[in-house]
Amino acid sequence: MPALAYDSSVKEWAAKFFNMCRRHNCMPDFCNLHYYDNDLSDEDYDELQSLRHQTATSYDAELLMKKFRQNSNENAFKNAIPAMRAMFDAIGAGSLPIYITEWNMTVSHRNLLNDTCFKACYLAKNILENYDAMDSFGHWSLTDLIEETQPSNEHFHGGLGLLTHSGIKKASYHVFTLLNRLGDRLVKRGDGFFITKSHGHIQIILYNYEHFSHLFASGETFDMSFTKRYAPFLKLAKLNVSLTLTDLPAKKCVIRERVLNWKHGSAFDAWVEMGARPLSPDDAAYLKRISVPKIYLREED
Repeated sequence: MPALAYDSSVKEWAAKFFNMCRRHNCMPDFCNLHYYDNDLSDEDYDELQSLRHQTATSYDAELLMKKFRQNSNENAFKNAIPAMRAMFDAIGAGSLPIYITEWNMTVSHRNLLNDTCFKACYLAKNILENYDAMDSFGHWSLTDLIEETQPSNEHFHGGLGLLTHSGIKKASYHVFTLLNRLGDRLVKRGDGFFITKSHGHIQIILYNYEHFSHLFASGETFDMSFTKRYAPFLKLAKLNVSLTLTDLPAKKCVIRERVLNWKHGSAFDAWVEMGARPLSPDDAAYLKRISVPKIYLREED
């Protein structure tokens, strides 16, 4: 079926579409949705289309942040999924697979949080909390090198991709590589943790999620700058976690810990530490080499 941008008005259109399909005996194979965590009206969507074609500057970024408000509810995606399923159930399409083929925190290609470690944590939280709630989640997009808006000369301009337009991996890219290491059997999950096992190995993901402030969600960015992007987070504290694993084999094991934070694996933060200057090809190559998660190895009895 054609992709539907999920909002409160989509149910009526979807009902008409499925009624037409039944009349003509051409039911679709699956349901196709797009979801973004913005709080936008129809007028905002119309304005978005015009702003996307303006010249990309830092002023555009500020304008887009003010116009396209974020959802202040950190569980908005988790709460929306049952509503999506209920909608398709109500129109007689509940038996079809539901694919979210476009999903992101924002529709904006100039949201400065897109390049930060926060985005990696946003992805971890929302995928792990909802990992079996839909048939698929398709992150939009792989790279900042897409055609929906005028290109920016800045490597870290707040693009939607997991990679910059020059191919530098953001922290959000690395979180997918970590999620890909999870096993095929769920052991336990909870607030900030997710445990699986497979083939004699145990995999644990820990994430320290903090939602941005209500002020930022409303579009106010006066306390941010192009290089100082963590102002919308009021705590920025370490999270202490204690997990007890029982019934393990009585033998030594190797613990391999991969750390992704603003010191390890965040190309944006490494770029700021370098001096936040325009990157030469050699600079970009260096940034690619150093912006990887840190690995610790130790043996435990």
